[in-house]
Amino acid sequence: MNGEELFNAITKIDDDIIENRSAASTKKTSSVRIGIVIASVVCVFIIAGILVLIKKQFRSIPTYDHAHFSASEIASMAGMDHKYYDNSGTRSYTTVYVPDAEYLHIKALPDTEYITVYQFSDKKKPVSESSLKSFSNMLYDGLCEALDVQKEELKNEVIDHSDGDRATLDAECRKYNIRFSQNGRFQSASIWSYSSKNPGGVIKIYGNEISVDQRLSDDEIVSSLQVLNKQLCSIFKADLPDIKVVREYNEYSEHGATWIRVYFYNKLNTPDDSMINDRIELSFDNTVNYSGDVVSDSILSNVKVYYYHYFTDKMEPVANVRLLSLKEAENLLYSGCVFGMHSCPLCMAMQPEVDFHNYDYVDVRYVNGVPFYAFFKKLDIKTSNGNLAFASTYVTAFEVSGLKEYFESQKSSHK
Repeated sequence: MNGEELFNAITKIDDDIIENRSAASTKKTSSVRIGIVIASVVCVFIIAGILVLIKKQFRSIPTYDHAHFSASEIASMAGMDHKYYDNSGTRSYTTVYVPDAEYLHIKALPDTEYITVYQFSDKKKPVSESSLKSFSNMLYDGLCEALDVQKEELKNEVIDHSDGDRATLDAECRKYNIRFSQNGRFQSASIWSYSSKNPGGVIKIYGNEISVDQRLSDDEIVSSLQVLNKQLCSIFKADLPDIKVVREYNEYSEHGATWIRVYFYNKLNTPDDSMINDRIELSFDNTVNYSGDVVSDSILSNVKVYYYHYFTDKMEPVANVRLLSLKEAENLLYSGCVFGMHSCPLCMAMQPEVDFHNYDYVDVRYVNGVPFYAFFKKLDIKTSNGNLAFASTYVTAFEVSGLKEYFESQKSSHK
C-alpha cells in the first residue's frame, strides 16, 4: 500500500467513526426528549391525583353566617358534647351491631324543604322535699297494691340532697327497691329488684311477671304488652297509650339482644318517635351483672321499670330551618364535620379510622330534638356471634355556623 492509499484508508475510518457517533448522538438526544415528555406526563397525572385526594379530604367547609344555631350549640342540645370527661367531645363514629340491616330501621329521606328543630322548655321548677314527697305519696297506694306489698313494709326512706339540683327518696321492702327522684326538669319513679329473696330482677304486677319474648317481632311484642300498658298507666296516673320497642346487640353474645327497652309514651306529645319525654320505660337486661341473673334466647324477665314525668310535657319547636340536601350533607361527611356521639378521650383515641365514602345507608334522625343525617357504613368485622357491624355517624341536617371552628376544636378526638 503506497502513502496515498494509506492516507485514504485512514481518512475513511475517521469519517465512519464521525458518522456513527453522529447517528448515536441523534438517537440519544431523541431518547432523552421522549423520556422527558413521558416523565412530564406522569408528573401531571400524579399531581392531578394528589389534587383529587386533597379535594376529597379537605373539601371546603361551608360558612352559614345567618344560621339559627352554631355547631357547638347543636352538639350541646343533642347531648353530644359529654361533660363528664375533661376535654371530651364528639368522636368520629359509633359502632352498631345488628343481626340484620333491617334492625337499623332506615327510613326514606324526608321530601320537604324545611325541617323543625325542637328543644325542651327551659322552664324549671325548684327542687323541694315537700314536692317530692307529694309525688311519692300520689303513687304509693297504687304501687303497693300492684306489687303486693304493704305500705308499712316500705323502710329506709331517705331524702338525699347531695346534689343541689336533685332530690331523691329511696324506699325498700322485702321484694323491691323503689326510688323517687326530682330535678328541675322532671320527676321520676323507678322499681327494681336484686335482693336475695327475689333474684334475677323479676317484677310482678298484680301477680303477673313482667317479661318480653325476644323471639317475637316488634309488632308482636307491642300486642303482648297492651294489658301491662293499661295497668302501669293507671298506677302512674299517666296517659301513655303508644308503645315502642328498641333492641340492642353486641359482637359476642350468643343470646340475641343484650338489652330490650320498651317505651310507653304519647305520640301526640312527640313530634318524632325518637323524641320521647313523658314515658314509662321497661328496661330488660340480658347480661349477667349479679349472681342469679339469667340470660335467655327467648323470654327476658330481668327488668327495671321507670316512670318519667316532665314539668313541660312536650318538646317545643324552636326553629323551622332549611333541610340540607343529601349532597350538602355528604360534603360535610367527607370534610369530617361529623357528630359521632360522645365518648371519653381514651375511647376516641383507640377508635380505628373508617372511610365513609361509599356508605351503605342514610336517613334523617332526631337526637334530643335536633335533626341529623345519619350515615351507616358496613364494617369488615367478623363477630363471634355473626352479627353485622356498622359504623354510624351524624351530620347536621340544617345550616349551622362555626363548623370549621368547632371541628378544629375537636381535632384531637376525631380520627
